[in-house]
Formats: sequence, C-alpha cells, structure tokens
Amino acid sequence: MRSKGILTLNILHHFFALWAIFNYLQGDHTDAIINGIAALGLASVVIRRGWAALDASNNNPTPGTAQGLLFVPLFNFYWIFRGVAGLPKAYNKQVTDAGRPSESINTSFALVIAILFCVHQALLLVPSMQSLANLVYICYVGFSVTFLWQIYSLTKSLDAQGTPANVEPEKMHTVAVASIVIGSAIVGAIILVLAKSLLLPSPEKLISTLQSRGYPTKVVDRQIEVNGMGRVQIKEIRVYNRGANPGIFSGLDRIGSIGYVSSGYNNDQAKLIGNAMGSSPERVNEVIYFSPHKQGYTGEPGVVDWLSLFN
Repeated sequence: MRSKGILTLNILHHFFALWAIFNYLQGDHTDAIINGIAALGLASVVIRRGWAALDASNNNPTPGTAQGLLFVPLFNFYWIFRGVAGLPKAYNKQVTDAGRPSESINTSFALVIAILFCVHQALLLVPSMQSLANLVYICYVGFSVTFLWQIYSLTKSLDAQGTPANVEPEKMHTVAVASIVIGSAIVGAIILVLAKSLLLPSPEKLISTLQSRGYPTKVVDRQIEVNGMGRVQIKEIRVYNRGANPGIFSGLDRIGSIGYVSSGYNNDQAKLIGNAMGSSPERVNEVIYFSPHKQGYTGEPGVVDWLSLFN
C-alpha cells in the first residue's frame, strides 16, 4: 500500500512543526530551528513516499533524489521547486494521461511552500528580521500541513486502483526514517552554532569593531531594579564621538550604548529585565542584549543593525 505509514509521519511532522513555532514564540531560536529541521526531515520522507507512489518516468526524479537534495545547502533553494512543487504536477499528469483528470489536485500549496521556505531561510540570516521570519515560518507550516495531507490523499487514491507502485518498495524501514530526522537535526544544529558564531558578535567583538572604526568605548556596570527579581547587575557598552579623549569622557560625547547580561537568564527573566529597561531582549550566543541606542536614530535595531549604524 502506497499510503501505509504516511499518517504517522504526518502526525509526527505536525508535532515537531508546532513545537518549533512554540520555540519561536518563546524566543528559543536554536531549539526552534532544530525542531524545524526535524519536521523537515519527516516531511521529506512523506515527499519521498509521494514520488515513490507514482509510476516510473524519465521526467521524474527518483524518490531518493527528490528527498536527498532537499538537504543540500543553497542548491535546495532551487530543488524545493523541483522536488516539492513538482510532485503534484507529476501526479496530475499521471492521472490526466490515465483519463482521470477529475482526480487532479491543487498545485498552489506546494508552490507557496517552496517560496515561503526560501524566504524563511533567507530571513534567518538577518537577526533584525527574526519577527518576520517567525511569521513566515508559521505560514509555511500551515501550507505544509495541507500539502502533506494532499500527498496522503493522492497515495490513497492510487491505492484504490490496486496497482503497486513501480519505483521502489512501498515503505522505508523505521531505522532509515529515524536516521534522516535525527541526522538532519544534528547537522542543522552544528551549522546553526557555526553561523551564529560568525554572524552574531560578542560584546568583545562589538567593542573591537567600534574601536577599529575610531569610536572610543567604555564598559560600565549598572544595577537596575527589576520587578520580581530585585536588583540586577548589567553591563553597558557606551560609545563616544570619534576624537573624544578616552580619559575624559563626558555625557555630551556619548553617541550610543547597548546593555547586556549573561545568557544564563531564562526567557521570562530576560523579558522582566527588558521591561525594566524599556526594551525587548535579544539573545545572542552567550549574552542577552538590551536597549541598543544610537544618537539620531529612532527605533530599536537588532544588535547587528545597531553596530552597522557606527560606520
């Protein structure tokens, strides 16, 4: 049976995808991306099964190719349009050629999934766009859920015809599914950690970058009163005009600042500290940043955008 096991895979996908959305809403972007990759791994198995349900054709990728190339960095921006958006088109062609055009399915969901996937992956590289990335991911999950049930429906339809699939056996071993999901999550976590180390600066990197651009800096300790936590000590990087005497800083010379604490605080505590400072927290590697300020700039930029204001 072509449809055997897809129901379970779909339910597992929905669980990990919803868990990823919950992580995003809680500000746990690392866990969100890992759970999102697990959801993608499960969805990829369903997509493989969808291709395996179709009759063999020189115009169709093999099921293994359709699934595997979804995990090739950068190339998957193209392949998702072939391996995912191409599946309902291939199915519609098969049933139309067989004289059953009424069994055709909507191809729009798969196309929207491909577009949202690419947009979401691009937005993840821009820390200041995290809120938009979260919204795009929620939309992506909604369309993905519908598409995965489309695959289940088309395999059920082909089951009803009683002809076995011509491409490969009807199911994959549980070990293979688990390897795909867990392996994908581990690789994704490693890539994420490396990317964050390269793209998102530590306080030391902020200071060295600012000083290399000619801006004197100073780190000061502050204590603030936080509702429900008492007095909390934070550090603040203060940025001064080029040419200011490092030994005689004055309030008039200061043109920017950003506060930070250790990432040891949980998300609820970080929000309380942020409320006390009139700011939203931004968790970056081993620190949590607050209140990025640049003279003459209104709004609250992300830490990377804040640094770019001092050019």
